[in-house]
Amino acid sequence: MLITFSIPSIRELKVITHCVRDLYEKADDPENIEVIVRLDEEDNRDEGFINNIKGAGGEYKDNVKVIVGKKMYGYCSGPDMNKEIIDIMKGEWLFIYNDDCKSITKGYDSIIKKYNGKMVLLSTKNDCNEFDFGIYPKKFIEVNGRLQYSCYTNWDMETWQKYFPELFVFLKDKHNKVQIGHSPNAHHGMAVSLHLHCASLHERSGFNEYPWSRRHLGLDGEVRTSDDQPKGLNKWYKICMVDIPNMKTWLRENPEWIYEVQNQDDWKGVKYSNVNKTSNCECCDEQKVKESRFLRGTERG
Repeated sequence: MLITFSIPSIRELKVITHCVRDLYEKADDPENIEVIVRLDEEDNRDEGFINNIKGAGGEYKDNVKVIVGKKMYGYCSGPDMNKEIIDIMKGEWLFIYNDDCKSITKGYDSIIKKYNGKMVLLSTKNDCNEFDFGIYPKKFIEVNGRLQYSCYTNWDMETWQKYFPELFVFLKDKHNKVQIGHSPNAHHGMAVSLHLHCASLHERSGFNEYPWSRRHLGLDGEVRTSDDQPKGLNKWYKICMVDIPNMKTWLRENPEWIYEVQNQDDWKGVKYSNVNKTSNCECCDEQKVKESRFLRGTERG
């Protein structure tokens, strides 16, 4: 498979099937497109519902997979759903997608294919945030150890772009454009599913175990599921001061993955600064990074 589309879904059948159908109709090589839809357990999402989603792939319906799992936190559990999809994906690329996307550029897969075997993060053109629908090499997730720390993938992707801009290609030029038709209406999760505001959900009574809105990771470098767990690095600080240096080290060790227009001599070290209102971290410094032993070459035993 060339591309795996990750589609956590919370909407009605006709919206989902339109989305899936469009992806296969617009691909130059639909046989190499995999679509994985993750559904919450609902009374109306029976075998017929699932078969209709698969059927939207037409003759490529065997490439459409549907995962049904517990509801968790609805829209706000997108990171957990993405992880479930990553665990079974077959594509060389992971394409983060929404179930209510209305259209995509004809021949999008041929454009993405040009970057095969290279460590680049691809950003698409859409009606809102250029980081909303990121395209990641599977190798990025393998090397980095994860896709995201936060409740929205675009927040992590924007941070990577801020501190490692040389890793990015924006697919928005006339002859190298992937454009998505999408009108956002989720309002950070409050307008859909369980009507929860994902960005501060763990602060709400009864939702303390929600891990994706905390600014600090645990001592193990992973998201925390309780305020009682000791704080490690701020997640944005870790991207800047650990994950990106580790990626640069890996690329120097594996130069065949460096995109041809990149020159590692031109990679600029961008000083850490506030990315958003949750990125301020007076307790994080280079000594804390050193003590964490997360940097390549200083790993814990």
